[in-house]
Amino acid sequence: MLLRWIESGGIALVFLGVAVEIFIPLIRGTPLFPIFSGARTRKLARDLAKANQEVDEAALRGEIESRRPHQDATNQTKGA
Repeated sequence: MLLRWIESGGIALVFLGVAVEIFIPLIRGTPLFPIFSGARTRKLARDLAKANQEVDEAALRGEIESRRPHQDATNQTKGA
């Protein structure tokens, strides 16, 4: 009897999985197997964040370089 319940539960889970991954996306007009599309989106978001960080770092490096000659000149006038 317990085996029959376990088997019924397994079948129910399979039908639920099919409904969630295939039938609902077909009805809504979204891509099939949405569980896999999230990984691609997360990778693109990670790449975008990395690119933004590189741009910010380059801007900060430029800011540092633009201030260094000014700081050197300031230090020379204070020392004299």
